[in-house]
Amino acid sequence: MIDETNDTIANAVVSNIQPNGVFRDAGQIGDNPDLIAEPGLDVDLIAVALDAGDRIVADIDASDIGSTLDSVLTLFDATGAIVTQNDDENFFTRDARLEVVVEDSGLYYVGVSGWDNFGYDPFV
Repeated sequence: MIDETNDTIANAVVSNIQPNGVFRDAGQIGDNPDLIAEPGLDVDLIAVALDAGDRIVADIDASDIGSTLDSVLTLFDATGAIVTQNDDENFFTRDARLEVVVEDSGLYYVGVSGWDNFGYDPFV
C-alpha cells in the first residue's frame, strides 16, 4: 500500500521551485489508502514559496491521458485561506487551470482535488 501523506498543509510536497522555474509532478487523485471507501475525497497539496508580485500558474492535464477526473485547483495562503480557485479552464475541458499574481510574500499551497471534494479543509 502506498503511504500517501500530502493531503494537508502540514504534509504538503515541497516544490523547491526557483523564480521563473517549473515544477512538474504526476499523481493520482483517489490513491490515498485511508480513503478506500471514498477515493473522491483525496487531495494533493504542493507547497510553493512566493514573493509579493510573483505569478503562479498551475495547470492540470488529466484529459490528455484519458482521465475522467473533473479537477479543481485551489491556491491557499499559509493561513489556509483561499486565494483563488478554478474548476474548469474553459467549457471544453474538465481540467482546471489557475493563474494569479500574489500580493504578499510567503508560503502558498496548491491543492489538487476532484469536484467531489471542492470545499475541503487543507488542515484536515
